[in-house]
Amino acid sequence: MTPRLVLAVLVSGLALGCAHAPGRTPAEAEAALGSSPPPAVPPPATAPPPLPIVFAAAGDIMLGTTFPEESNGALLPPDDGCELLAQVTPILSAADVAFGNLEGPLLDGGPSEKCRNARPGRCYAFRVPTRYGRHLQGAGFDVLSLANNHVGDFGDLGRESTRAALDGLGIRYSGALGEVARLATLLKEREAAAAAEGLALPEGHRDGVSEAEGRQA
Repeated sequence: MTPRLVLAVLVSGLALGCAHAPGRTPAEAEAALGSSPPPAVPPPATAPPPLPIVFAAAGDIMLGTTFPEESNGALLPPDDGCELLAQVTPILSAADVAFGNLEGPLLDGGPSEKCRNARPGRCYAFRVPTRYGRHLQGAGFDVLSLANNHVGDFGDLGRESTRAALDGLGIRYSGALGEVARLATLLKEREAAAAAEGLALPEGHRDGVSEAEGRQA
């Protein structure tokens, strides 16, 4: 065998031995040939966990009355009602939407046509001082119903006084025909708070809620 043929055989054997070296993975073989693996793809971002919307609802609310006149304040709560809602305030204020039924107008004076011809003790009319509205606000009420049998105890005067008091406190209400509370602003505020915490409200939480702004429909 000539020296040139011997050299060719040795070179061929060396190349075959490198290509079929035992224990080498495909990635190692590619690296040996100078190629780089593709960059790692990051996992898709996960959606934030949904945050529930919490509703709290209360029944009839009558904080005290200045009617009849001869009661001289005897039908008002102690300490002018400052602690009247203290025990339920943690529950109401923790809810996203707190609802109650305001059983009587917020009004500071005026006669009741309802009880004009009634005998004493035979007619019940409620006239809640307007200053008591701040107790409702402080307790965390967001929406109040004015659709009940006592909101009209003092006629239109009582209804208008109640609406004005609640408007001044930022409490929404529903009652008269076409008078519908709009909760779009409340939900927007809740969305902003949830986003700041890296959370999200449940999908479809706005379904059936008007986007219209303004105090009432």
